[in-house]
Amino acid sequence: MLRVRPVVFTSRIEPWRELLTAAGLVYAADDGGAWLEFDAASGRLGLRRVDAGDPADGHVRLGFEVRDLDEFARRTAADGTKAAIEDADHGRTVRITAPSGFSFLADPASPSFGNHPGPDQPDPALAVRPVWVTPDVPGAVATLRGIGAHPRFGDAGEWADFAAKNGGLVAVRHGAAEQLELSFEYDDDLTALRDRLTAAGITGSVADEAAGQALLVEHPDGAKPAIRMLRFTVRPDASSRPADTD
Repeated sequence: MLRVRPVVFTSRIEPWRELLTAAGLVYAADDGGAWLEFDAASGRLGLRRVDAGDPADGHVRLGFEVRDLDEFARRTAADGTKAAIEDADHGRTVRITAPSGFSFLADPASPSFGNHPGPDQPDPALAVRPVWVTPDVPGAVATLRGIGAHPRFGDAGEWADFAAKNGGLVAVRHGAAEQLELSFEYDDDLTALRDRLTAAGITGSVADEAAGQALLVEHPDGAKPAIRMLRFTVRPDASSRPADTD
């Protein structure tokens, strides 16, 4: 199995919680306020609390959940992608390293997935879609193929879009510097999503971009990340190129 689960490191847990739940994700787990998990209809998101002023504050890291770490590492390495099991501060994990040197983790699937028996359920139109910006798009594409992600569409050498079998999306876009940007895909009316966020006190605006419409929302971490706005984008078509970010 493979499920997308990026991690946001933040000192602003409550603004994030408010935004995520208003957008249509559902709270699934809370480890004493230090680690929270949220489910979208497709993919998940983790929030890791850090102190204000921590160098990691406001940063996002690419991450996945898998069922069997040893089997995942074996199969990924057998496909020619660099993967190694290591002990991280949160436990045993697999580190995957792309040809550019960019790396990310695959952790054991959390038992909290789907843990929302109450009336609140994820918005069926919402998917988690981190964007991997890299000067080496072919290397990133090969790496995502190597871990078992399935390509949806793209433009060779410029951008690509992948889906994970068990939920979540990952986009790859060419850029001068390696970084990860958090975004979401919304397969419904962005205006209705904007109105829902507005009702929760979160301001957003719908804009026409090169790849289609996008709902732009102020980033909960303010000016800390290089990306000032959080994007909810419509599903791109095969001929569209993703717009440049802020």
